[in-house]
Amino acid sequence: MRLTALRAEMVAGLRSVGAEVVDGAAPFVLFNIADADGLRNYLQSKGIAVRRGDTFVGLDARYLRAAVRPEWPVLVAAIAEWAKRGGRR
Repeated sequence: MRLTALRAEMVAGLRSVGAEVVDGAAPFVLFNIADADGLRNYLQSKGIAVRRGDTFVGLDARYLRAAVRPEWPVLVAAIAEWAKRGGRR
């Protein structure tokens, strides 16, 4: 599958679980979501790596960055589970 199509599917998936996705064409997706730090820790406990946004100039802790990968549904499912639990582990 082409990167452009894969990215579009990933963006749609992230938006379906409440993430505000920043428009772009890079091989990663930058998104804003409530309690991004708590979510990042939860994802890390599930073996899913995302980068903190506040490590990039001009961004703050509300943002996360995830690589565009064929396994994106695993990320979206984990975010949905986290949200279902009220943003808790």
